[in-house]
Parts: sequence; structure tokens; C-alpha cells
Amino acid sequence: MSRRQGVIRRERAGVFWLEAEVISATGRVIHAFSTRRGGVSEGPWSELNLGHGTGDRPERVTENRRRLLAALGLAGREFVTARQVHGSHLMVVSGPREAAAVAAAPADGLLTASSAVALAILTADCLPVLLVDPRRSAVAAVHSGWRGTVQRIAGRAVRRMTEEFGSAPADLRVAIGPGIGPCCYEVDWPVLEQVAAAFPGAEDTLITPVRKGRALFDLRAAVLYDLKETGVPGENVTVVEECTACQAEWFFSYRRDGQSTGRMAAVIGLREGTGCREGKGYPEETGAGRER
Repeated sequence: MSRRQGVIRRERAGVFWLEAEVISATGRVIHAFSTRRGGVSEGPWSELNLGHGTGDRPERVTENRRRLLAALGLAGREFVTARQVHGSHLMVVSGPREAAAVAAAPADGLLTASSAVALAILTADCLPVLLVDPRRSAVAAVHSGWRGTVQRIAGRAVRRMTEEFGSAPADLRVAIGPGIGPCCYEVDWPVLEQVAAAFPGAEDTLITPVRKGRALFDLRAAVLYDLKETGVPGENVTVVEECTACQAEWFFSYRRDGQSTGRMAAVIGLREGTGCREGKGYPEETGAGRER
């Protein structure tokens, strides 16, 4: 285990992941930003590819997911993912019975107050954002690429937690996981126009021009701006500074390697005794996760 600027690097049974102290310190959840180290996949997906549909063998992805959950102490939990579409739809997961329905649904953010599931967001450059309300025992996992970022998906997740669980933004603890950094994320004019429209007056702090019609976009700074505007205190947010495109030894990167690459996961689950199964949060429901 090692620590750096509020980030903890852990290893168990050969599986390596990162944690944010701002979340770990709550004592309410188990969470991880996975790396590519510690799985059974080979070739461009080596080692810990957690994404189905990447060209990797499905049985290897399944084994990698099992290994990660076991290393985290979440063995037996449902690994709940959605069909990520680079949008801003959010779904509430009431319990493990909804896992299959949620996996088929288009969404880029998941929320729960159930300790029977482990929410997971898959990334390979886009930012994973984990949110925790330690007072209300609720969590969220958000996928924020450039489209989700300009649609202000992180702020939407904060407001949705307020609606669903009664969360106060000032109580939330948030970690922005490893993703492509402003050193590597060059975008074109159509993206820049949407950034300017989404963050009026702040675009100069988010964009660094490099040549005509092209600029470097700081996704992390944009998400931080969004969180601040929704009332999350800056001291409650940790940013993992690692750039996925720069560090091939540790991270998958779509920008660097193209379609033949794997996926990391940002995973979060309430500890036993803190979720709605124990009488907190909203009641368990049947049927598919609720979406707005």
C-alpha cells in the first residue's frame, strides 16, 4: 500500500487498485478505481480488463470481475453496470434483482442506497466519478466523458441524490478517478463550442489552445467546476491525477490504443449494515431501476 495526495494505492492477491482517502475516511463504503494490473486477459486487454464487448474473451472478463470483487471484499455482490452511452441519464438501483435490467438500459450514472450491490462504471479515458453521502448511506457512480461533462452529469448526480435520498451537497464526499489528463486530451472546434456553452465565463480555465481550431480540454477542472456550482465543498473532493493516456503500464486508454483496449472500473458499494436492507434509505423495490 502507498499514499499520495489523498490517494491510496492498494494490492491484494495480485490485483492493484486506487482509493481516495476522502471516501475511505467515511467508513461507510468499499470503493476502488481499478488499474489494468492483476487479471487474466492477454494481448491488448492485458491484464485486468473488466469490459465485455471489447473483443476480449467473455470468460476472462468474468474472471477479472470476480477477482476484483474478491480483492475488495465484495465477493457475492452483484456487479451492476449500465449500457453507457455518453449521455447524462441516471438510474436508481434498488437491489440486486435489477442488475440484468440495468445492464441493458442506456445510462451513464447509477445511484443506490442498497448494500446488496456494487455499482460499477467502466472507463478507458473518460472520468469516473464516485459520490458518497455518509449521513444518508447512499452512493453514486458516474461516467463523465466530454459529452457527459458538458451535460453536467456530475452536478445532475448531486441533485438526484438530493431528490432520492435527501442528501445535502455539503455532506457529500466525491472522488474523481483516473482519466485522460489535460496534457493529452486534445479536442476540436465543435467540442470547444459545447464546452463554452456549458461553462459560460469559465472556458478560459478549462481550455488551452494549441493551434487553430484545436485545444486541450481539462475534463477534471470542468467536473470540479460543476460540483462546486452544485454546492459540494472543494475540500470534500479528491482528484486522482494519473493520466490514463500517459501511463500504459497501469491504465487502458482508448485515445492511445484505439478500439483494441480494455476497460477499468470504478466500483463502489455500501458496507454491510449501512444500506437500505438494514432499514435505511428507500424500501427495496421490484422491477427495473428507475430512470429520469
